[in-house]
Amino acid sequence: MPDLSFHIYGRRHAASVQAGENKVLLKIPWVDRSKCKRESECKAAAVCKQKAFEVQAPSEEEPGLAGDFPLVDLERCKQCGECEKACPEHAVKMV
Repeated sequence: MPDLSFHIYGRRHAASVQAGENKVLLKIPWVDRSKCKRESECKAAAVCKQKAFEVQAPSEEEPGLAGDFPLVDLERCKQCGECEKACPEHAVKMV
């Protein structure tokens, strides 16, 4: 499949794409909040070589959990999909 470049906040990015039936699909990580357990030791974040996942500060009310869901910095993300493979809850999807 061909590669594509695009701009987010004025910065150029590259992504692999899939083409099908007159559509081009970019794959970027998305965190499904209904499946994410907000673990402080997020496995998806741990495997990200680009450090695109930002695990939030620990929760004061819930030991071992982050205070909120992880954020994905799309400017750092290289769309490799390793985060999706690493998440045991299947909360990270490349969409």
